[in-house]
Amino acid sequence: MRVWIDILTPKQALFFEPLIDALKERGDEVVVTSRRYREAELICRKRQIDAVFIGSHGGKELRNKLSASLERSKLLLEYF
Repeated sequence: MRVWIDILTPKQALFFEPLIDALKERGDEVVVTSRRYREAELICRKRQIDAVFIGSHGGKELRNKLSASLERSKLLLEYF
């Protein structure tokens, strides 16, 4: 089975880590994506979660967050 897990926050990385490990142990193909967000990148690297980083965090402003989210959706569509 091919499973896609999208990690956007450090908490999600910690939450999904056991599932990622279990799926890989079972022989499933696991694709992990995240965005360029300092804390998420750090925890993925520290916990050795092999993630593909697509898109970025939009910052503080709501408009920028929405713009980054829309752009990331487009990039994810192109990736898959």
